[in-house]
Amino acid sequence: MTTFETLLQTFTTAVENADRAGFAALFTDDASYHDGVFGEVIGGKAIGDMMVDLWWRDAQDYRWSMFEPAFQATESGGIGYAHYYFSFNSKMKHSTGKHVIFQGVSQFKLRDGRICGYREWGDTLPSYTQLGVPGDILVRSGNKVAEHYRKEPAVIARHL
Repeated sequence: MTTFETLLQTFTTAVENADRAGFAALFTDDASYHDGVFGEVIGGKAIGDMMVDLWWRDAQDYRWSMFEPAFQATESGGIGYAHYYFSFNSKMKHSTGKHVIFQGVSQFKLRDGRICGYREWGDTLPSYTQLGVPGDILVRSGNKVAEHYRKEPAVIARHL
């Protein structure tokens, strides 16, 4: 198992066990975590708090499986990617007990062996439909994401 694969295993195990300190320790003090629901969170401690105080508030029985890891070392640390499947049982008011599964890709930016940047691209529409989110809310959410894309410099430069 590579060092990056070990990091992925430690990362997913911490989430599945609501290990606040273990999760926080994976990140640098200035790390940025872009969460698809809760937005950007800065700093290892705050990232550990988000995972336990927000994720585990709304769901339980998390399972996170990472596949097909790819890692490129750089002078400052490296960048890695992994395909994932993620699942949980909802504890939210209007969807209690619903089992949700979705997939995505995670990006890990590393510095000195710790995560300094995390972002993911998930196929979240199936998760919203599994939770029973009404169509009008899905449309608003989709429009919000599309608006975000239109503000990205790479999109502005070549796609607009």
